Amino acid sequence: MARGAGERLDEATEQAQRSGTHGRQEMSQKATEFTERARERTDEGMKKAAGGMEDTAQKVREQTEGKGGVQAKAGEKVAEGMEKTAGYLRDKDSQQMMDDVEQYVKEHPVQAIAGAVVGGFILARILR
Repeated sequence: MARGAGERLDEATEQAQRSGTHGRQEMSQKATEFTERARERTDEGMKKAAGGMEDTAQKVREQTEGKGGVQAKAGEKVAEGMEKTAGYLRDKDSQQMMDDVEQYVKEHPVQAIAGAVVGGFILARILR
């Protein structure tokens, strides 16, 4: 009888281990699916932002087109910068952008820290 109870205990332990492994695999799969959906939404948002930037760049050009002088040059520079940024957002996905940021931080650590400090200060002022 003791032997039968020991075998049942071993079977129950094995079953619990299989269930635990299955549960971990299921949780891992769900986490992966969630991450992928979030990445897809982020990429869609970047494409929409790119379209908005292109529209705004066109409006800036239209508003400064006939002005001449410094105002026209500044408007053209702003529009070009917005179009360049829009192209970047349209051409890259979120993972590629993260890789670019990582590379920039490695190549320019001081500027990255300064940017993070300024960004944190601005964010703190906004959230206050």
